Amino acid sequence: MLEAARIDGNAPHVANPKPPDLLFGMDPMAALEFHDQRIAALGKKRGRGAGLRHDSHTMAAAVFSFPCKPPEVNSEYYIGLRDDSMAWFKAEIEALGGEVLGAVQHTDEAYLHIHVYGMNLNDPKLNAKMLHRGHVAAIAAKRQGRNPTADYKAAMRGWQNSYSEVAGRYGLTKIGPGRRRLSRSQHQIEIAEAARQADRIFEIDQKQIALQQREIELQAAKDRAENAYAIANERTQELQAISTGIRAWVVDELDDNAAFTPSVSKPRRAQIVSAITPARGTVIALIRKIGATAMSFVDDIWRSAYRQEVLQAADTIDEATSDKLPGPGES
Repeated sequence: MLEAARIDGNAPHVANPKPPDLLFGMDPMAALEFHDQRIAALGKKRGRGAGLRHDSHTMAAAVFSFPCKPPEVNSEYYIGLRDDSMAWFKAEIEALGGEVLGAVQHTDEAYLHIHVYGMNLNDPKLNAKMLHRGHVAAIAAKRQGRNPTADYKAAMRGWQNSYSEVAGRYGLTKIGPGRRRLSRSQHQIEIAEAARQADRIFEIDQKQIALQQREIELQAAKDRAENAYAIANERTQELQAISTGIRAWVVDELDDNAAFTPSVSKPRRAQIVSAITPARGTVIALIRKIGATAMSFVDDIWRSAYRQEVLQAADTIDEATSDKLPGPGES
């Protein structure tokens, strides 16, 4: 952890050490302090002199080194490989009950690499060995009377294959050329094929991203259309309410103060109330206004002509709202 934090004197292999970049969670020194506090608390809980052995495994960590040089730190390829590697390690640790505390990135060596670290906080002894596939398999094998070495190796092969699936998406192979006795030309062919496979996967990923973006845009357009329809429909209902109120006034169902006249039956009153509800306040204010204007005409002819103008206004509103407003997607 001191090397990961680039504490003076702990990275002699680095010519010009630089502070690490914190990728998420706690930095190495904060994680180390948290670790030590948990160890100390565990010792107090278990009683004086009953703490953990000094050689207990209490932290799980991994270093991922990538075939990318420092100038490539912001490249899409590197960021994808780095983030997918961290996600893989996090899933591995959490699947075994652990918790990842943080991760840092080093840009001061020949190749970019990251340190990821975590603890088994749910274990009574904080046993980090239980976050290791091989040790978990070996312990289970011993309990069942099987060869722990064979189970350990099988579990670790699975572990390597699991990460190989992540690295393979970026054109990296699991085993180098020397181990399999490949010639240089054979190895170059394999690298080229791995690169082509990575390019194909990247192209598919890009198409999926574009498709997802298109779906987001289409959903946004649909939401805007539905919102516009709702607003237009609401406005149409308000205009129809105004038309109903005006007509009720013209035929003397409502008086100049927007109150029902005695001749209007209860069923008809219920119809009018229901019809003007979308714009009740506007209807009442408008009728009182046109009613006050009508009362200003002494001559019955002028009063009748004014009523006719009001009726024509209602007709105009009805013409504008007579057709059914199409819903979203309708024509």
